[in-house]
Amino acid sequence: MYRIGAWLSLIGGGVAVASVVRGFLEIGGDPAYQGRLAFGVAALLLGALAGIAAFLPGMRPAMASVVIIVAGILGFAATLPWYINTFYVAALPLWIIGTALLLFGGFSARRA
Repeated sequence: MYRIGAWLSLIGGGVAVASVVRGFLEIGGDPAYQGRLAFGVAALLLGALAGIAAFLPGMRPAMASVVIIVAGILGFAATLPWYINTFYVAALPLWIIGTALLLFGGFSARRA
């Protein structure tokens, strides 16, 4: 279960990063969005962090789950003032299901 949760989180990170890159390509040169570009960069970095958190060395399942959910939600919040027409929100269910599987897989692995 842990591996499935980790991979779902990684796929969610890919969806989030692809969404932000698509936003950069659509509005990157538009002067109206230049003042909010830092929000897009933050969303990109937080989405990538949420995607790889379960694969970081020494990361326990509970801590990985917290990092994934917090980084994912903060990244989503950063996309809102930057550019609303992204599909970043599609990564949230993947992260939520992934963290549930990380926690379930982590606890069942410790019991065995």
